[in-house]
Amino acid sequence: GVVAVDGAEVDGDDLGVSATQGPGLLVARAGSLRCVACAVTDAGFAGAMTMSGGTLRLDGGQIVASRSGGVASGGASVAGGGFGVGAFTSAGAAATVLRVDDSLVRDHPFAGIVLRGAGSYRVASAIVETSGGAGQGPGLLAQAGTTPWEAESGLYVFGTLFRQLPNDAVLLDGASGTLSGNVFDGVGQLELYRQACAGVPAPVVAESLSSNDCAGPPRELG
Repeated sequence: GVVAVDGAEVDGDDLGVSATQGPGLLVARAGSLRCVACAVTDAGFAGAMTMSGGTLRLDGGQIVASRSGGVASGGASVAGGGFGVGAFTSAGAAATVLRVDDSLVRDHPFAGIVLRGAGSYRVASAIVETSGGAGQGPGLLAQAGTTPWEAESGLYVFGTLFRQLPNDAVLLDGASGTLSGNVFDGVGQLELYRQACAGVPAPVVAESLSSNDCAGPPRELG
């Protein structure tokens, strides 16, 4: 795959990455990767992932059909992999940055997009589809302290199509965010599911979505 770490800056245009043991695109430790019209298929653990203060920008292209267990043991889950795009910010660490614009995220066993911590995450005009068939993974999962969007920080999902998902479209697990102008088609469960809500600010939602309003049993995420 393509790796940008320790301050490295990489620009990719129309790259094709496939059949990797680990993530197809990996950014960490203040590295930066901008990939325009890139295609990542059949990657281990995750199609594209940024962590530890890295910056990943996906502009166009597609992230398709990741495999679980590529670099971690276990089945499809956050720990075991099987998601399309992931961004993770540790408590007290520099914010990890993710931008997903005009991109297709499809056919991932655990979830399409996984976000964790107080980073800077924006998903705009994307398509997230046919992901989450293993367990109760959603189209987009946010966990552990993501916040509504403000001053380029938090989670902002807008103009994105969530399509043909067996479970929830968006799952906020001890997390929040800003949702606006998204479209839902063929979602098997709810458009928005919230759990572990104690002490977490309510999401900022521009439209009325089908939601559990923090009621009901938690989704099992592995």
